[in-house]
Amino acid sequence: MLQTYWQIGHYIVEYEQKGNDSATYGKSFLENFFRDLKIVHGKGFSRSNLNNIRMFYQRYPICEKASDKLSWSHYVELIKIDNALERSFYEKKAVLENWSVPEFKRQKNSSLFLRLAATKDKEGIIRLSQQGQLIQQPSDILRDP
Repeated sequence: MLQTYWQIGHYIVEYEQKGNDSATYGKSFLENFFRDLKIVHGKGFSRSNLNNIRMFYQRYPICEKASDKLSWSHYVELIKIDNALERSFYEKKAVLENWSVPEFKRQKNSSLFLRLAATKDKEGIIRLSQQGQLIQQPSDILRDP
């Protein structure tokens, strides 16, 4: 499903929008396109989902970078994050710690990334977002009361 949505996003952005942020003929394109897709393929192609599909392609221009360990619902939450470093951090943590979508939302809403960024050095956060947090001893998980 991720591959299909990525391909649809690719078509919308590259062919219909010609690489721009939106098509020159505006909102009517998405309205007509989602109706056509809904007739041909049925569920899953609402106007809001097409916006998500388009954003998915824009945030992940190389489809292989999207993890198959996360669901479409995870990616809908990830594409809402503008900061690429923060998005990468949450994506890696969700895969590494096998977060459900509610757990993912909880962590994101509690600003886990910003809390970690405030307590650790910048290079450490970049490394953390690329590799995930390595748990080497119990104190890496547990907080001192």
